[in-house]
Amino acid sequence: MADVSRLGLEIETALKAHPLIRPHGPGKLYLQAYVTNGGFVVAAERVTVNHINLWTPPDYRVWKEALAIGASIEVRDPFDKPDPEKYGRLSSLEHINELAYLTLFCIPVTSSADAIKVLAPLLKRI
Repeated sequence: MADVSRLGLEIETALKAHPLIRPHGPGKLYLQAYVTNGGFVVAAERVTVNHINLWTPPDYRVWKEALAIGASIEVRDPFDKPDPEKYGRLSSLEHINELAYLTLFCIPVTSSADAIKVLAPLLKRI
């Protein structure tokens, strides 16, 4: 069983402390979902050591912020069901209704400051 990494805990603590972000449901072993004041649901992985993947809706403003910090961005589609062996990404996302079957950005970040910067465009309604 994996433990939350130091970086995962740092990012989780920063996101939970942010006044415009709140946890969205109970966390899973590998993932915690959040909802922003802008109404966007995002998720942050918790256990990797060298980076934490953020999973966000595919929003151009997020893409710009990720590029500004030098992060790579992957556009990730879930595989179509019914084959449960082919979800196509972190399976914990399946349990977050707002993210489960959407195309998402997967953005690796290496600090809590970078996580907040990438998510900043989603904190307020357009």
